[in-house]
Parts: sequence; structure tokens; C-alpha cells
Amino acid sequence: DPDALVPDGYASLLRVRPRSLFADDATMRVVLAFVPTERLDAFRDRHGVDPREVEIASVATYERHAVVVARGPFHAAVVVSEIGHRMAPLESSAESPVLRRAGIYRMRRCELLALGAHDVALVDGPPALSGLLIHSRDVALRGEVADSSRLRSLVREEAEAPFLYVLHGRPELPPEGVGLLLARLEDTAVTLSPVGTSEPGALELRVRLLGEFPPGAEANFRALVGSLAESDLGRGLGLEEVARSLVVEVREREVALGARVRVSTLTRGLRALFGDEIEEMLDESP
Repeated sequence: DPDALVPDGYASLLRVRPRSLFADDATMRVVLAFVPTERLDAFRDRHGVDPREVEIASVATYERHAVVVARGPFHAAVVVSEIGHRMAPLESSAESPVLRRAGIYRMRRCELLALGAHDVALVDGPPALSGLLIHSRDVALRGEVADSSRLRSLVREEAEAPFLYVLHGRPELPPEGVGLLLARLEDTAVTLSPVGTSEPGALELRVRLLGEFPPGAEANFRALVGSLAESDLGRGLGLEEVARSLVVEVREREVALGARVRVSTLTRGLRALFGDEIEEMLDESP
């Protein structure tokens, strides 16, 4: 399980299943709205890995560092060796306990590891982080179950989601309104999945909030989403569509929100919120 290879302790984790995303027209349209075909082709030609064929890829952040783990129809040892040949300079290399190459690649320092026949990892951080990856691999090979954080449990519970984002802690929020409602928020999980043939072009958006919430949380969240949908920003993001289909479930120390949204609405909203950041990230990608 590639999820088991990501070391515990991350502040956030973005996990995608590219092959599944491109197998469905709705989710494929979302991806291509931000990462056009020519960029995907360029990545394939540059690295020898077609991102559309990757089974699963995870990006975990640890303060100022990050780890990327991917599984796909490639030979991890070949990927690591080939990119290692292009590092200038190549700072270090090892064949055991795993194949590793560290150095400067496309003006950034990184370390690549072959964690399995088809599992490759990229580390943007200190050697200790690479050591944690190898330890996670060894635990998985022995068939042992590592001590799970709640964040890891969330990831496991959403194992089949083609898109998952989890965040530990409470993001910076304004003190009024949403800030008060989420004052004791501890962890967040966001998933996106195609609705299917029953509603072509629609996606299921689910948000799970874990922590402590004030009495009347269901009504409070409905009122919050309704208020945001009526604002100028909310209308620009298409939140009125979310508000119409919103479902809120309150459980013990958890609030789950679900809604259906059209692909066109979602891509417009994401571009309005994160367009510049996504372009910058794509320009800086290895």
C-alpha cells in the first residue's frame, strides 16, 4: 500500500489517483483545466513517466520539507538511475538498503529512492526524512502495522477516493463567523469523486471536519454556507450550487458535509482561488 510508505508526522497530505481521474470524463476535465495535455506530455518526455498512468501519488508536507511517493507502471530503479545521471552535481548515491540518488536536478536539490519495484519517492528535505521513508518501507515489508495517527486513519478510511486532501490543525481563519465555528478544529479531509452515469458532469464533494464543535453545529454550518453563497465572493466561486445540494451530518467529534457540483462550477471556483498558485507550482515542478 503506497499510503503506508508515507512517514507519519505530516502537516498535510495530497493524494491523487491519476489513472482513476483520467478514466472518468468529469474528473479528467477538472485535471486538464489546470494541467493541460502539453504539460503532461512534457513531464512524460522529461522524466520517462507518464503522470496519466500513475496509479497513486502522494505529496506530504513536513514543516518546510516535502515527500512525494508514487506507484505506477514504471521500473522505480530505472527512474531513479536515469534521473540520477542527470543530477549536476550528484552529491551522493547508494545501492543498499534501497537505490538512492541525491543531488541537484533542474536547479533544485532532491533525493530519489526506489522503495519497491514500482514505488518511487522524492524527498525535498534532510537525509533524516529519507531514513523515515526507508523505515516505513521496512515496516510494510514485514507486514507490520505502524502506529497510526488520526490523520493516517483518515487517509486509510478514504482509500478509494481519486482525490484526497487532509490537513492537520486549524488553518488561519478570521475570528468572526467561520473562525468561531471552527475554533477547535483538529483535522480536515476533503475528497472529490465522480457522481457517475446518474449525473454526468457532476462531482461529489465531501468535507470531514474533526474536533469539537459548538451546539447546533448542523444549523450553524448550513447558515455559514448559505451566507457565503450570497456574498460576492461566494457567487463568483459558485457556492450557491453547493448550498442547494448541501448535506450536513453531525457525529461524535466530527461534522461531515457533502454536496454535488458541476465540473464547470468547480473549475471556475478553483481557478479563482488557486489559479496563480497552481501556475507557479507547475512552473517550478521538477
